Amino acid sequence: METTIKKTVTVIAGVVLTLGLLLTSCKKPEKGDKGDTGASGATGATGATGLTGATGASGTNGNANVTSVTLSVTAWTWDATNSQRTATFSSLSVLTPSVVNNGAVLLYQLLGTSYIPIPVTVKISPTVQEHDYYIYDIGILQIYIEYSDFSDPNPPPATYKLITIPPAIIKPNVNVKNYAEVIKAYNLQD
Repeated sequence: METTIKKTVTVIAGVVLTLGLLLTSCKKPEKGDKGDTGASGATGATGATGLTGATGASGTNGNANVTSVTLSVTAWTWDATNSQRTATFSSLSVLTPSVVNNGAVLLYQLLGTSYIPIPVTVKISPTVQEHDYYIYDIGILQIYIEYSDFSDPNPPPATYKLITIPPAIIKPNVNVKNYAEVIKAYNLQD
């Protein structure tokens, strides 16, 4: 039995010695160059939607697409056939088909510090009245002044405000004959 123990001890000692030599004599391998970056992975699932934020404060009522244009007449054209003075403005981009066909086209004349609505009739003398009116079409506005006795009114230069309102935003119960009410209702700058 002693021989078996000797053999076992000898084998164990040999294994321990061999392992000791192997472990102490081994070197770590040297690091090589860094490899290429691998392909990106697939996009992950979309996360849950966050909470809705608080409602903001209401803004001032706007005047989107309502226009106010100042027009100046420096010289009137005499139309002897119709006994009237005219002023024509062409290429007015605010007179769109939508506004002309279904919207509102308002004209006011500056007299002193106030705007008065056109059309208007003014008594010039006991027997003569002045009629001021306008017609319009897509891109064109014509202003007319005529006297009831067919004489030449020969008006001075004048300033007008042309206001156009698209059909979708016409407000009911606004007195369009009152310039101040119109600019207030549509938040326009004078």
